[in-house]
Amino acid sequence: GAKVTANPFFFPGMGWVLPQRIVTTGRLFSTAILKTKWKADMVYLYQFPRSPFVPNLSPFCLKVETYLRIKNIKYEVIEGFLERSEKGKLPFIELNGRQIPDSGIIISKLEKHFECEDKLIDEEKAVARAIDRMLDGSTLHAIQLDRLVKNSHLFASRAVSGLPLPGFITDRIGERMAKVMGQRMRGVLGKLSDDEIREVLKKDLKAIDSIIGSKRFMFGDVPTATDCSVFGHIASTYFLPYRQTLSDSLDDDLHSLKGLIMRMRAHYYPEWKDPQ
Repeated sequence: GAKVTANPFFFPGMGWVLPQRIVTTGRLFSTAILKTKWKADMVYLYQFPRSPFVPNLSPFCLKVETYLRIKNIKYEVIEGFLERSEKGKLPFIELNGRQIPDSGIIISKLEKHFECEDKLIDEEKAVARAIDRMLDGSTLHAIQLDRLVKNSHLFASRAVSGLPLPGFITDRIGERMAKVMGQRMRGVLGKLSDDEIREVLKKDLKAIDSIIGSKRFMFGDVPTATDCSVFGHIASTYFLPYRQTLSDSLDDDLHSLKGLIMRMRAHYYPEWKDPQ
């Protein structure tokens, strides 16, 4: 990882804060574990703090936590904005004294370690792979148009993000996030107009809805890692308190996809309540 000198971070209302990794290793990004007194086979999940509206605004954090829940794997959540993996991102996990970054790699490692791989035939595995790549590619970036690029002030607000900061600061944070995400979105989707990007999203969502059909989950009566990917990407946006193409599509037309999201929320997140 990048070498970091004594360079503290300042957060209004919180003061000067140093990530634990810098204190212990002198580096911001490293493979060094943070949970030194770990329990065998306990998964320590490092992710962004919860939002008032969804368990996590990050589709990848929500994907991993949901996977841990559907597979009944014991885990502990460590929330924060500052601690990052060796790749500089969240989520990451620590398992038996080893750091594992990246949601896809995390799930692959968990499948092997806990012997809980989904029981899918080869054709279903191929469909699952295609869905996963679509979600992480065009779907992820098309969602960001309404979720963040056009509504940065709402997305970053304390009411939605949970950031313990005044509005004028969250507005600036939102503007910066919108600029960065807008560049990433254009990097994937090119010079499509806003309406064309929304059509890309609608087609992606319709494809998932058609695959679900009358089934309870993507491949039948038992949820899989693919359901966790779908739930992470869709639920982390659908339940936000402002209108978007995604939420309108689910409410108006895509009843199979909406049903899957609502079933997974009710069954695997019984503590999840809407803000009053």
